[in-house]
Amino acid sequence: MEDQLDAIIFDTIVPLPYRILFLIQLGHLLWYLIVYGCYNINGINVLQLINLSYSSHNYPQLGESPAVGEQATISVADPKENSLLLKGIWFNLRVISINTMVSFIIFKIIQILFSDETHHVTLVLIYHLIPLVTMLIISYKIFSKPSDKSVGKLRLSTTMKRILSGNINSKSMRTNDILISDSLVSYSKVLNDIGIFIWHYFVSDELPYNSFLELFVLCLPALIRIRQCWQEFLLTRQRSHMLNLMKYTTGIAPIFINFLIKFNVQEYGEDNDAGKEMHLHLLKILNVWWYLCSFINSTYSFIWDVRMDWGFETFDYFLKKSSFTLRSPDKLIYRKPIIYYSGITVDFLLRYIWVLKFYTQREAEDKPIITRVGLFLFGYDAFSFGYSLIEVLEIFRRFMWCFFKLENDWFKLDPQYTTLTNNVELMKMG
Repeated sequence: MEDQLDAIIFDTIVPLPYRILFLIQLGHLLWYLIVYGCYNINGINVLQLINLSYSSHNYPQLGESPAVGEQATISVADPKENSLLLKGIWFNLRVISINTMVSFIIFKIIQILFSDETHHVTLVLIYHLIPLVTMLIISYKIFSKPSDKSVGKLRLSTTMKRILSGNINSKSMRTNDILISDSLVSYSKVLNDIGIFIWHYFVSDELPYNSFLELFVLCLPALIRIRQCWQEFLLTRQRSHMLNLMKYTTGIAPIFINFLIKFNVQEYGEDNDAGKEMHLHLLKILNVWWYLCSFINSTYSFIWDVRMDWGFETFDYFLKKSSFTLRSPDKLIYRKPIIYYSGITVDFLLRYIWVLKFYTQREAEDKPIITRVGLFLFGYDAFSFGYSLIEVLEIFRRFMWCFFKLENDWFKLDPQYTTLTNNVELMKMG
């Protein structure tokens, strides 16, 4: 009861729509840090990886800048142009941060002024409108009407349209599309938060959130990646794309089983005593399947992260009985392996953090610390602080994934470019 009260207090302090905005803001901040770290610290030309340039002379149609949104460059972007990419990300971050903070301050002031019962209707109306208007303003400033000079904005707009339609430009913009597509997978809970926000504040505050809508929203990013993997398999006939497709399919299984659990709980009802034992037995079976499918997906995804996305050869020691190593030393930007092993460890822990959910089912009065942690993270709904913390941890895991992914993709390029990696100053000289 005390933990439930804490969840209510947390939602009162930071309402759901503002948590959504703060998480989007966090994603932009981490993306800024990724580009800054890759270029200024590691000497990686991020623009080259995503095939973007801010000069129209690097595209097939000279002077036709709209081509930069959908077409690849014919020559490598000047490394110094990465500073322009950073400015563009900083602009979006500033737009999100300023509008969110101003809106949040206004909201809290009005919440304090109209907190009594006589102004309840006014407060509810404001609670609906202010965050919604803020979201619309931010979306308009970031996505609407990209000008010919807004190269980064145009690229973001065309990429989002392509990805949301389930397509991928695997010929010339694969890294560009994969970074955003996989980031959407990590933001699936945040996307579902938007669905909850719309449902509770604009559809019905009394009816529970529609389970079918939740299933669709949570599965949508994975379904997009499945379609992209299928397109790449048809294009190349490489088995790796089919194996990648299977990885995202295993990610849908726990979501679907969780939907069946919620659906059965809602359909059964508290006052329905008929077939109670059979119903409880079914829920136990579904719970077992949820843990099994979660284990399969986490194991599959973790191995894929380390071996395929990051290019580390650690698992080759077990699969091919080769030496236990990361990569050859000349393909490691950081000369201290502890950095990479720390990243692998963090990825492993966050991939399997769902294990703590098992402890929420214990009913002992004197709960050990691990049970309390499990209840804090998984014991309550999307309005709790624990749920938001899980979202933050997944976004952080994706940030770390992007960092090692870009490093690996950089070393896959032509050696004449990657030789510059070990000399940051040469990259800055242009």
